Amino acid sequence: MLRCLNFNMETDIGLLQCDSSNDWSLAKKLKSEDPVQFHTLVRMHLSFVLDLNTDDCDSQPEKSKLRSVKWSFVPFTKKTKLPGKTSEGPQLTKDGISQVYQLIEFLSKEENIVQEGIFRRTGKLTRQQELKSHLTSGEIIDLNNGYYSVHDCASVLKTYLADLQEPLLTEAYFPAYCQIAELCSHKPNDDRLQQALQLLVLLLPQDNWVILRDVLQLLNLVASRQIENKMSPENLATLFTPHLLCPRKLPPEALHSTSQSLSKVVALMISVGLDLFRIPTALATDIKMYWERRK
Repeated sequence: MLRCLNFNMETDIGLLQCDSSNDWSLAKKLKSEDPVQFHTLVRMHLSFVLDLNTDDCDSQPEKSKLRSVKWSFVPFTKKTKLPGKTSEGPQLTKDGISQVYQLIEFLSKEENIVQEGIFRRTGKLTRQQELKSHLTSGEIIDLNNGYYSVHDCASVLKTYLADLQEPLLTEAYFPAYCQIAELCSHKPNDDRLQQALQLLVLLLPQDNWVILRDVLQLLNLVASRQIENKMSPENLATLFTPHLLCPRKLPPEALHSTSQSLSKVVALMISVGLDLFRIPTALATDIKMYWERRK
């Protein structure tokens, strides 16, 4: 069962920590006390893993609208600016995440994750609009009374992610995800894939980190019951890649091709699950050395 959101990385350490080390404690302390150094270290390790030059990267910690990041390789696909088209969806907020968590908690129940076609079948549109309205108004909803179906709730969760102003993984490091997609195609068993994704997750704003963790935990749970629900990591990735990763301003034809190419990355993230939120060993070592030098 998924646990309640608390929007604090500190209380997530116990869940994600897999050994007796204090990697998460030291990482959180560095991120809190010296965020510039934290992001510099993470980006440096990302450049090692993906062979990227991040000297021109001018991203600022904990900012989601970081569209000025430049890398030393040609992006997989260029963002296309459409005349007059802007992202007008809602911003990611703690209140919004709290409301959407009602859906995540409901969908994670044993009897719901085995529903065939969960996230693929659409449910009833009028009920979904009503449910979305209740969530937007901040209501606590009894989803166990049977009025809203599993497919209603799954569709509203997808819609919430699709309507956000920016994809959940943000557009700041989109070229890096494109390179990971290339690696997935040519070297699917490369250890660098998971390391790169772990580092990119660390660069997310806190609210994005929180909801991504819970969405991926849910999708990993759904995929673990694919014999019953017919939803493999690849099936789920096909549905969620446009919402999690693709830039909002791509024209339809570019969105389709980009989503197809990047779905391998999202499928890997779903398969990895909560392991995606661990500190890579090399980065943990450097963070420990940082604090040793500060003594």
